[in-house]
This record gives sequence, structure tokens and C-alpha cells, in this order.
Amino acid sequence: MEPLTLTGATMGASLGLKAFAVAIIGGLTSGMGAIVGGLILGIAETATGYYISTGYKEVPGLVLLLLVLAIKPAGLFGKTAIKKV
Repeated sequence: MEPLTLTGATMGASLGLKAFAVAIIGGLTSGMGAIVGGLILGIAETATGYYISTGYKEVPGLVLLLLVLAIKPAGLFGKTAIKKV
């Protein structure tokens, strides 16, 4: 019997990148932020695939990641930690 799919070293790279983007967008310390970040990313990818092209479906994750890191580095629902030395 032949295998239906083959395994490789980079199989989960796309999913890992999306999960990382969702965690950063929502905030690493917030569970609700992860849910909201996942919804934002899913809607952005679907809209990009529908209105622009399916070839650009991966782009919104990185663009949103860069925008959130530039504007609010702790994420949308994350809390900034201030450490006293």
C-alpha cells in the first residue's frame, strides 16, 4: 500500500509561522488575545485570497505582525512589563 502523503522537515513551517503571528498579534500573555488574533488573521487571509489573489494569502500574517510590533509591541491584549533594576 502506498503512502497518501510524504513527510518532510518543513511540513509545519507554514502553520508554525501563522501560530507565531497569532500569538504576537494577540499578545503572548492573553488567551482572549490569541482567539481575537486568530480571527483577525483568518479574516485578513480570506479577504486577501478573495479580493486580491490566493497566491498572496500568506502576506497578511506577516504584514499584521509587523504592524502590531511597530505600533504596540506587547500585542493587542498584552500587558507591557516594567522591570525595576
